[in-house]
Amino acid sequence: MHHAAQRVAFGGPAADEPPWAAEVLVRGERLPDEDVRRLFRAPWPLPGGRDTHELSAAATAHAVRALLRDDPTATHAPAPGGLPGGYPVSLSRRAVGLDLPTRLSREEAIALNERAAAFDGIERIERDGTIVFTGEVAAATEQLLGLRLERVHPDDVGEVAGELAARARRG
Repeated sequence: MHHAAQRVAFGGPAADEPPWAAEVLVRGERLPDEDVRRLFRAPWPLPGGRDTHELSAAATAHAVRALLRDDPTATHAPAPGGLPGGYPVSLSRRAVGLDLPTRLSREEAIALNERAAAFDGIERIERDGTIVFTGEVAAATEQLLGLRLERVHPDDVGEVAGELAARARRG
């Protein structure tokens, strides 16, 4: 799942839902798809503000511990091997590997994450790493900060972030 799916997973059903895929196993048996959809869309409110940092820190610590172990740990991680979005993975000190459900191919998972990125304002990421923002993001940054932000190359991220922060302080 892409980061954009968290608005549904933690907030409940949304009118405009990003694409996502999930498989839940209970004692090795697949939960029916309708149960997975119901559970995914059930609201699980997140704490607000800085309190969300604890959740991020716990997920990071879990991944780091998994990467230090000899035996693989099943978890979820963003951008394994540079892929867009998030994926079920198997982590160990020996390898980072995709651990996709049998019904979802690598190509389908990538395409799903690429489509979901638009819900976070990303139209696409080019081969050289340049982020191309959606028209809505470009228009909003222009309206709010006076800078039409359509694309950013990785080498320019620091400079662009500094410019955005300076404009936000002035505004």
